[in-house]
Amino acid sequence: MMDVMLPELEKAREFSNSEENDDMMHARQMQSNYENRISELDRLIRDSEVVEEIKFTGRVIYGTEVHIQNSDTGLTRWVRIVGEMEGRAKNEVSFKSPFAQAFMGHIAGDEVEVQAPGGTQNWEILEVKVSNAFSDAQNSDTTRAL
Repeated sequence: MMDVMLPELEKAREFSNSEENDDMMHARQMQSNYENRISELDRLIRDSEVVEEIKFTGRVIYGTEVHIQNSDTGLTRWVRIVGEMEGRAKNEVSFKSPFAQAFMGHIAGDEVEVQAPGGTQNWEILEVKVSNAFSDAQNSDTTRAL
């Protein structure tokens, strides 16, 4: 239980001694929601693992950036493989997503078939490199290209 009481709960208590008033019930629900979110964040922190260095082998893994080309449309793009809580930018994809899973373990030059909601897509891996987030900690031989 939290030691700090929400301002809404304090205000609701000022207006009534009744435990059944709407303000009190709403404030308690909000406090419960906050406590649950804090517990969830505590669990995420406790279970997280800091990755300081990647053993780069040229294969697509967590922490790599992948330059891919759609074999059907010619569209090329860079995709960064990140953790499930990290994917915020347009080019970041969680390693647990079906899209990223299709590429995991592959190397430059491989053709990869991705099952997408709109149908099957075929991609070619043009280049795999360690993500910029890890590049400072890596040696200079971190890029493998076709």
